[in-house]
Parts: sequence; C-alpha cells; structure tokens
Amino acid sequence: FVFFFFFFQAEDGIRDVERSRGLGDVYKRQILSLELILAMVQNPPESIRSHPDFLAQVKDHLSESILKNSVSNEKQIFALSFSIFLALFVNFRSMLKNEIGVFIEEIFLKILDSGNSSYQHKFLILQVFHKIAQNPKLVLEIFINYDCDIKTRNIFERIIDCLGKIAKGRYTKSEHAIIIQPEEEHSLKLMALETMTSIVKNCHEYMVSCEAVAQEEQKKSTEQETKISDEIEMEEAKSSMEKGRYEKALKNKSTINKAVLKFNLNPNNGINHLIQIGHIAKEPQEKMVADTVSFIKNTPGLSKAKIGEYFGEPADFPKQTMHAYICLLYTSPSPRDLSTSRMPSSACKKKKKKT
Repeated sequence: FVFFFFFFQAEDGIRDVERSRGLGDVYKRQILSLELILAMVQNPPESIRSHPDFLAQVKDHLSESILKNSVSNEKQIFALSFSIFLALFVNFRSMLKNEIGVFIEEIFLKILDSGNSSYQHKFLILQVFHKIAQNPKLVLEIFINYDCDIKTRNIFERIIDCLGKIAKGRYTKSEHAIIIQPEEEHSLKLMALETMTSIVKNCHEYMVSCEAVAQEEQKKSTEQETKISDEIEMEEAKSSMEKGRYEKALKNKSTINKAVLKFNLNPNNGINHLIQIGHIAKEPQEKMVADTVSFIKNTPGLSKAKIGEYFGEPADFPKQTMHAYICLLYTSPSPRDLSTSRMPSSACKKKKKKT
C-alpha cells in the first residue's frame, strides 16, 4: 500500500505543473515518486507481479499517470515516464495489452508524428523502440498480439511505417523544421535506421537459433531414436500449427479490414464482397442473415452512419438483417449502452413472422 501512495504523489505533480517548474517541492516530490515507481516495476517481486490489487492500481492509476507525465515539458519527468512504460511492457505486457496499445498509439506515435513535440521527446521514444528491438521475442509479441488480432489496430505495422518515414527524412519538412534542427534531424534519422536494422537482424538471428536448436534435437535422436523422433515430430507439428494459426489470423484480419473499407464507402459492396469470398454464407437465408449480423455487431471500425444507411434500405435482406440485429441486441445477456428496456424474445419472433 505504500506503493499506491506514490501513484498519487506523481499525480499531484501533474496538477501543479506550473509550480513544478525548477526545483520546487512539488517537482522534487514528483521526480521521487516516479523514480520509486520505476524501481518497483523494473524488478517486481513475484508476489506483487501477480497480485490482483497491484494490477488494478497499475491499470486505474499508474497508466493514467504516465500518460499525462509523458507529455510534460520537464525532460526528467517524461524520461522517467518512458522508462516506466518500458518496464511495464517488459514485465506486465500479458496483463496490460490494452493499456500498452493505447500508450504506443496515443502517445509514442502521435509525438513522433507531431510537428509541435520537441527533439528530446522524439529521441527518447525512438530509444524505447530501439531497446524493445534488442529483444526479438518482444518484437514478435507486438506483431502477434496486435497485428494478428482483428479487434486491435496494426501497431507493429504502424511502428515500422513511422520509423521508415523518419529514416527517409520526415523531419526535414516545413512543419518540423522550426523545432527540429538539422543535426537533430540527422540524429533521429540515424536512430530510426538503427532500430529497424536491429528488428530485422535480431529477429533473423532468433529464427536461426530456433532452427539450430531443432537440428540439435534431431542429432540427439540417434541415441533414443524412436522416442526423440516422436517428440521432434510432435514439436514440429505444433510449431507448424502455431505458424499456420498466426498466418490465418493475419490473412483474416486483412480480409476484414478490406471489407470494412468497402462497407464504409458503400455498405452493399462490403456485404457482397464478404459473400463472394465466403465470409458470409450464400445460403440458407438464415445463415446469411446471421453472418451479416455477426459482421456488423462484432467488427470494429464500421461507420455507424453507414450501418444505419444499410438498415434503412427498402430491400428485404437489409430489413431481415436489421430485425435480427435488433433482436440480438435486446435478447443478449451481455451489458449494452441502451437506455430502453429489453424487448421480449417473443416480440422478435413476431417481427420475423411479419417479415
């Protein structure tokens, strides 16, 4: 519980940002709080790492604190905030997937894109990416957990795209030239290039080492040929299945993203595209309606205006889809943001009969 006290000390510094200039008491307290938090999350005891109360405090208080402190004008404060983020990513990434995704998208990438953020902010963010690039497992986990998940944005792709633009001279453009000096631009470009090189190099070396371990296991199979051979075959089959699963997930996400773009331009084109590629069944009619409702209800990124436009069409199929969608909303046991009361399931049945 002493740890929780420092969350609020860090928050106090945010509220008194003007008075925290220089080495005032608030500023000193804020720095001390952040340093103590960093010490805790860098080497967390196992008993604390998995404690539900600790994780709840991290999600409820620390995440917001480092989000706010990371845009501070004080270099020491935002540098400590970035270090805390890196420690959370390394030690708590499996439990803070959403928070880490928000932090990368809403802070790191936006600061790198902004024409108003300082050289120090940009350089420290590139340093964080460079440190992550030294561990290929962390890099691959970003790709698997975000780019292969249909419910999240392609964060790894966006990071690489951002690094590539910086390496090509993004900060030589007029909107950045006022704040970023030529020698600073060269430093940022070099750091971006080194980070991308590290990602490719370390991931390649990691894959080579994995293959070397597999080959070593095959050599040992001569001593216990039957037993080891079976184990190797099982491991190879498992590895192949994992690879196939991620490839399938990535392909499916790409397909859905394309359908979302088509739907947001013209809803009928989006639905027809999904029918053509087999994502929505052509028959029977009930399955076709159910698949369409599932797409509209569960797919992120769809324009609500376009959904309304599609439901308002006079054709029979959009009407059937709308009625099924409404029935699903009113009969679903999951919580919804609706102020109206539930519609009895019998009412839904009556609607279907009328249709």
